[in-house]
Amino acid sequence: MAYPVADSYSGSGAIAGGRSRLPLWRRGLPVRTWVNGIGANTINDINPRYDPVANPLYPAKPPWEYDTQGNPTGGIATVMDAWCGGAFGEATGNYWVFGGGHSDYGGNEVFVLDVYSDTPTWVRINNPTIDMAVSPTHYMLHNDGQTRTVHSYNNLHEINGELFCTGGSLYDQGGGACYVARISRDDPVWKPDYLNSGTPYFGNSWGVSAYNAADNSIYKSPSGGNDQCYRYDIAAKTMTKMFDFPSNMGTGYYSAHWNPVRNVMIIIAYGLWVYDPVRNASFGWMIQQPPPVGGLGIGMLVGKYGVCYDSKRDVYYIWSGGDDHGSVWVLTPPAVGADPLTAEWTTSLMTNTGTPPTFSIFDADRTNAAMRGTYGRLFYSEKLDAIGVTSRVTDKLSILPLS
Repeated sequence: MAYPVADSYSGSGAIAGGRSRLPLWRRGLPVRTWVNGIGANTINDINPRYDPVANPLYPAKPPWEYDTQGNPTGGIATVMDAWCGGAFGEATGNYWVFGGGHSDYGGNEVFVLDVYSDTPTWVRINNPTIDMAVSPTHYMLHNDGQTRTVHSYNNLHEINGELFCTGGSLYDQGGGACYVARISRDDPVWKPDYLNSGTPYFGNSWGVSAYNAADNSIYKSPSGGNDQCYRYDIAAKTMTKMFDFPSNMGTGYYSAHWNPVRNVMIIIAYGLWVYDPVRNASFGWMIQQPPPVGGLGIGMLVGKYGVCYDSKRDVYYIWSGGDDHGSVWVLTPPAVGADPLTAEWTTSLMTNTGTPPTFSIFDADRTNAAMRGTYGRLFYSEKLDAIGVTSRVTDKLSILPLS
């Protein structure tokens, strides 16, 4: 094991323990074997629809489960099912889920799971906005000043304990929303730090984003015919255009991540694209991949992966929820010192066992995947040395231990 399986002790014999120790549920799990059902509850267990404090119409459907024309939406299931992602914080153990958007769900509440606790329990840190009317001050806000929910795609990041959302497909019109808003456990109110007003203009916003800790910025490509890269400076709250990607890249619906070792952004979109902010240049090619097999083949072609970075091994893990649901692909960067824009990145299939996580967006025979995406709901934790994912609001956490 890479980490202790018991509390550590100080020289005085007192338990040091705390957040540094391995949680009870993680101890003794088999290596590279999927383990499901981690935690005390599911997101569906804390659905605000059934909370009379949150829902003024209880026991009837709440306002956020209708669109502005009065049509019922897909409900809380679409917080994951409708092209929505998540985020994980290595320092905190926070595993965030947020979404809905378009005509699927109007609730702007946020769910978080403390993965490092001995009994991980989903909590809802805020209640949905009740008045679903659009604010006259800005179309991305409700009258209470809270941001409207979105298909969150690959646009969620934990930064210094706060969840940042950089927009997506807006409830309930489906148009692009490029905003930067943040919320935290300690202050569970959405704070819209940046609302796009046309300069620079972000057409639609179902693109990708990645956080670069080196310059405390979020790099974002909005897509929707706007294959450009922008840098959002968190401290200054400014958005600056950086780069025009090739027109054949098509960054919509895909996954991105920052590589802290090579200081580049990778985008998995019809292959692999690598962007270097220092040279302000990119390069892309089709990465080596397996023949199309069931959902994985579809996933490899259309993206929407869950992608996470293993800081111990300097590799990425890619999970599409396809084929037997258990396949995890490993993306290995070129050696440190090689040019990441021109040197080869390789893929390989990880061997694992166990019952893989459930993936709901499939036909019964699993041959036709809607592939609405996993995005940041796939995470790697160095503390746990494990991959984690949740695919449905009715499921508990699934874990794939690596040691």
